[in-house]
Amino acid sequence: MNDGGTGNDNDGPKVSRAHVEPHPGTTPERTVTWPVKDGDALIGTVRLSKGVHECVLPDGTVVETFRSLNFAVEFLHQRGRPISPEEQASRLKTDVDELSRKSPTDRLFWLVDYAKRHDLAEATLQEMIEAEIEAAEKQKREEQAEERRHEQRQAKQDEKKVRQERAKVKEERAEADRQDRQARRDARDQEQAERRDRQRQREIDRQLAIILKQPTVEQDSRLMEAASRLGEDVNDLRAQFAELLDIERERRGIGDVVPWPDPVNLNALLNDIHRHRGRFIVIHDEHGAVATTLWTALSWVHDKVATHSPPLLITSPDEEGNAAKTLLCSYLVYQTPRGKIVGELSGASFFHMIDRIHPTLAIDNAETENLFKRKKDLIELLNNSWTRGVPVPRQVHGVTVEYDVFCPKIVGAIVGSNFLPPNAMGRSIHFGMLPKLPSEAIEEFGYADNDELLAFRRKLARFAVDHAEALRAAGPAMPEGFDNRLQQNWRLLFAIADLAGGNWPKRIRAAAVKLTKQFYEPSIGRQCLAMFVELFLASEYEGMVTSAWAQEQFTADPTSAWVNYRGRGPITQWGIKNILEPYGIRPGMLHPRRHPAVRGYRIEHFETAFRYFLHVEVKDVLRQRRERKK
Repeated sequence: MNDGGTGNDNDGPKVSRAHVEPHPGTTPERTVTWPVKDGDALIGTVRLSKGVHECVLPDGTVVETFRSLNFAVEFLHQRGRPISPEEQASRLKTDVDELSRKSPTDRLFWLVDYAKRHDLAEATLQEMIEAEIEAAEKQKREEQAEERRHEQRQAKQDEKKVRQERAKVKEERAEADRQDRQARRDARDQEQAERRDRQRQREIDRQLAIILKQPTVEQDSRLMEAASRLGEDVNDLRAQFAELLDIERERRGIGDVVPWPDPVNLNALLNDIHRHRGRFIVIHDEHGAVATTLWTALSWVHDKVATHSPPLLITSPDEEGNAAKTLLCSYLVYQTPRGKIVGELSGASFFHMIDRIHPTLAIDNAETENLFKRKKDLIELLNNSWTRGVPVPRQVHGVTVEYDVFCPKIVGAIVGSNFLPPNAMGRSIHFGMLPKLPSEAIEEFGYADNDELLAFRRKLARFAVDHAEALRAAGPAMPEGFDNRLQQNWRLLFAIADLAGGNWPKRIRAAAVKLTKQFYEPSIGRQCLAMFVELFLASEYEGMVTSAWAQEQFTADPTSAWVNYRGRGPITQWGIKNILEPYGIRPGMLHPRRHPAVRGYRIEHFETAFRYFLHVEVKDVLRQRRERKK
């Protein structure tokens, strides 16, 4: 409430001002009055007389006087109205607080009105004010004291922190010294262990060289004797001996070949390889056949220029279809550098062999007895060997050895057997094979090397010598949508086709697009985003899709993956939400026009996900929806 004033105030009580005429014959004296009403009923008048506001009842009785007009008006309004003790106490506390904050002069001036307002003696009110002032001053002193104590505590904490930091630095220095000493000891131990390993390996190599000169029928028994004498695992010795045999065969010209003496016409060479394979193997998918021919050429420049190594993945519908995937794997062993079919090899000896000779690995029947699930080394091989420079670490006699496993790979398996994880499937050049028809005549492949196959390998080796550097710098044009992993999988195949010329550039790009669409399955998240593009196009509400309707549409097709999501029945609204959450998309309350509020999704929340994961713009989706609704 305002303290004073003698006129009407815009925010004050609703009163009117009237002038009372002086009695004739007397000295004129201006008197100002303010009628005070409760509704239409007059409850009194405030009269200003000699600087004092008198509270006058309708019968003319002056019941109280105040210095403040507001206090006088309030007095008449409150007169006779009951006020609860709690409200009275609250008002008194508020006024005491207000007076305690005023200057002594203002407080003395207004003390009388405030005492009347609360029906208290001025002395009593003065005591309350003084008590409030004293309490406030005491609280201020306590706060200042607490602030000083806090500053002292903070100073002690800062000092303690400095001591702790100094101690920590000292401890870290001591720990660094300990680690340095330990590192020197470990380096000495490592050096000694490596020296012992080198000595042991030299002895193993010496024994294997001796066994190599023995008759073939005696070699295995000699290997078992050597393993027992040297304390080695016989399977490890057998693996190393197999590598030694491979090296010996390569020395004799069975593996690596002498490049063709003259430059080769790559276009003609690819055509010859394509036709030659067709004499023995029927690949009904021409796109797969084209990819196989280009991948064969890729294997010869792989060691020199490849940055990524997509496996050639060959699948057939079932194990009884005679689809010739095994035949194709065997044939490619004779068309690629150091081709080698592997099955049950695993462990350090397996990686040691790859690191040493970098063969073209052919892994057939990959689905058999859960080969990749049993042999985790094979999965690690596929993952690490996709990118150059990612080694496989292994412990060999207590020493960590890193093996370079970057090499060309061929994998044959039954399609749908889930023998590979999705990330490995996405790094592959994948095509399917079908059984040969009785009417399709082919020649019998002898599963053996011959002069014709050797000539192809020599010409491919010459191609690699002549064109490796040009392929390293090549930047072939990519089909629309080929980026990231797809681009890395197909880049060298496109570059080789461009180098060959003729119709190979067109054929390999058509094959890439077709095989990618046929065998590539997007992640469950991208499938869900693509479904929402269709939902926003078909939704009853522009830019909005309700959660319940979305769940119905997801499961409307009885053949879709959403009908038995993760083998647990139809996908739920909760399941959809969980898929979208990693993309920063969550359902909220929708308020469709002329419809009740409901939970669902707004299209603007999909803008980033649509753009970066589907290459779709929200504005285009909305535009297409409007065109459909016309």
